[in-house]
Amino acid sequence: MSIRETADEFGTTILKIRKILITADVFHSEISEKVRELFSCGKTIEEIQSELKLSRASVYSYLPYVKTIYNIKEISANAQRLQIYRSRRQAVFVFQSAVNANQLTGEIIWDTVTAFAGYPFYTIKGIKFSYTVHGFEMQVDRKKKTITKATVLLFINRVQELRSAGEKITGPKKVGTFGASYLFPVFVRIGLIEPVGGQHDTRT
Repeated sequence: MSIRETADEFGTTILKIRKILITADVFHSEISEKVRELFSCGKTIEEIQSELKLSRASVYSYLPYVKTIYNIKEISANAQRLQIYRSRRQAVFVFQSAVNANQLTGEIIWDTVTAFAGYPFYTIKGIKFSYTVHGFEMQVDRKKKTITKATVLLFINRVQELRSAGEKITGPKKVGTFGASYLFPVFVRIGLIEPVGGQHDTRT
């Protein structure tokens, strides 16, 4: 997974994920090495900013953590992110198990859709969006588009028909239902549809 995709998974920033990876010594780049070299030579943050033309936040993100953060609010926020991540991972496991056992139900589908409310998705064209769930409707934040549970089930049924016919699902137009441009990346993430060119596979 890319740093951006990892940040999306945990609902945090790219800078924070990069800093964690640098602290764990599993991320290296020309810029990160240069920042660490200048810092180890006694350069101040401001001097590094000036020399490398970076923002203050960027300079800090290229330096490892030097001590444990004892911030209760931050710990609580991280704990909440982990809880959401685990619930989504469990939802994907239940969904995929049901698909493999040919026991997929509307309840399982909707529980999985609900678990991913607030998750950042990207359409085939690279447009970022997320959605909220109200009752049996998905409210997409772009243009306030509403997709009902019945529409989601119709989308799933159409995908399964195409798969049974041995047809490759090359994009939302292939499915052809209302809201397919938004539902397509959701179910790529969940694992029902294989990712296509230009789309990242971010399944856990």
